Amino acid sequence: MVPADGGGQVTVPTTGLLHPNGLALDGAGNLFVADFVNDRVVEVPADGGPQTTVPTTGLSQPTGLAFDRRGNLFVSDSGNDRVVEVPAGGGPRRTVPATGLDSPYGLAFDRSGALYVADFDNDRVVEVPVRGGLRPLPVAGLRTPAGLAVPPERDAYGSRATER
Repeated sequence: MVPADGGGQVTVPTTGLLHPNGLALDGAGNLFVADFVNDRVVEVPADGGPQTTVPTTGLSQPTGLAFDRRGNLFVSDSGNDRVVEVPAGGGPRRTVPATGLDSPYGLAFDRSGALYVADFDNDRVVEVPVRGGLRPLPVAGLRTPAGLAVPPERDAYGSRATER
C-alpha cells in the first residue's frame, strides 16, 4: 500500500495468498483480494483485524473484483467463464447473466450501475447493462484485456452516465 499522503510504502498483512490478482475496497475501506491459485477471495479489514475468506464455493481462478453501489461484491470467476455476485447482506450468490465470456478478468462499474468486463480470451470488453443483456464495446485491436477503469462521471463510451 502506498499512502495518499506520500508516506512510506506499507505491506498489507495477508497470509497464504498464491498469485493475488484483483483488488477492491468496500465502502468501509476493507480490502478484498482475489487469490487466484487458492480459488478464493479474502477480506483484509481496514482496522487491521485478521484476514478472512469470503464465503464462496466453486470459484476457479478468481481475477477481478468490483463493488456495485449497493455494496454487492462481483468476482470474475475466470476458470468458470462467468462473473459471480456475492450479496452484501449475505444470502445466495448468483451468476451474472453474461453468456459467452471466456476467462473474464477485470471488472468496473459506471455511475449508472452498468458492469464492464474485460473478456480476456475473447479479446474484448463487454458491458452488462443494468437491464440485462451483453453488449461488446466498439474497441478495436484489444489483445487479452485484463484491467478496467471507468471514470466515475462517465460510462465506458465517454458519455455522461446521466445522459443515457
